[in-house]
Amino acid sequence: MIRTTINKIIVIPLSFHASKPFKMMETIAQCSWLSNRLTVWLFPTTFLPQKLLAVSRSFRQLEQSLKPRLFYPDFPAAFQRASGAMVIICGFLLLLPLPIPFSNSFPALTIILLGAAGLERDGASFVSGCIQLTLCLGFFDVLGFGGSEVWQRFLN
Repeated sequence: MIRTTINKIIVIPLSFHASKPFKMMETIAQCSWLSNRLTVWLFPTTFLPQKLLAVSRSFRQLEQSLKPRLFYPDFPAAFQRASGAMVIICGFLLLLPLPIPFSNSFPALTIILLGAAGLERDGASFVSGCIQLTLCLGFFDVLGFGGSEVWQRFLN
């Protein structure tokens, strides 16, 4: 779970085919009638290693903070079911094709926290994953209500 959500968190995804901006850049690059300034994208050689180093630092901090604590029980069936339901909700939110910043980052971070809580039996990480899910759902609620309000004003 954690490995598949990394490309939703970092600024430059690990897989160039998993990102809408890179697909758009590939489409623009295939247009022969555009100038070279628009079609040739050159990144410095230090760009991607810097991003991956920043991600590895944040995951190192996450791994160092994880330890069995708080109220994670000996028989975590309830926690596993609750975590599974929350991961499914976040998975559906990740499927939404929204060109809005952080629309993939919030659900991906929730999946990372809940996955880490299940691996290390960390109750504090589980609680932080639940809080992150609440923030994520609030973010999408604001997007939905704001979008419907804009749509209503546009129609009237």
